[in-house]
Amino acid sequence: MLIFYGSYGTANCTAQAGVTWDECIDLCYESSDCYSAYSTSASTCNFCGFGGLKTIVFSSSETTTIIAVKSDETTCPASQNLTTEYINKVRVCISGLIKLTRTSTAICVQRLFYNIFLNQTFSTQVCAAYRPTGTVIGLQSDAERSQLSPMNPTYGNMSIWIALEKQSGSFVWTDPWLTGNGSISWASGHPITGYNCATLQVGTALIQSISCGGTSCGGATYCQRGILCAWAIE
Repeated sequence: MLIFYGSYGTANCTAQAGVTWDECIDLCYESSDCYSAYSTSASTCNFCGFGGLKTIVFSSSETTTIIAVKSDETTCPASQNLTTEYINKVRVCISGLIKLTRTSTAICVQRLFYNIFLNQTFSTQVCAAYRPTGTVIGLQSDAERSQLSPMNPTYGNMSIWIALEKQSGSFVWTDPWLTGNGSISWASGHPITGYNCATLQVGTALIQSISCGGTSCGGATYCQRGILCAWAIE
């Protein structure tokens, strides 16, 4: 789906009662009767069949209307006579996600939470399954570290996986979009010798060193139950 701010001309679409915009995109994508969708708020959803939106005008700045169009993301709808490059520049993160800009790349960040223990391998697989290009990411700055550590734990005291691991005796970021040293603020007593991975504590915004594997929390105060997952949108 191509997702962007914009406006539309005559619309012959159907409102979906009780469907949020987040749900709208997934449902439209799965439906053979939906070719595009639009929303004027985070709580509204309109499905459009073939020709439902007669004209679409793309905006390079935020508007109250967000539009989603089915596409393979390499080819624009022919009738729009616009380039994919231009559309990509105005694509947005849907409601509930966090948009960050890393050098020349914009990424959407989703904090995934589960009421089960997650080890590093499983967290990487879950992120990749959530979005085809989903990647566990790190923390570029102190401000980003605070922003991405939610203050209200969903499942009690927990931590979320980040792309920080020990290599050749030192902890390094494996985030493909992170530049420089990033932001590392260890919790008291960390890093712990023998622990080669790391998670971000929910509520404290501090980083703890942990085992990369395992099958349970093992008594950890901040159990590994979340993932900091992102994908590029530009």
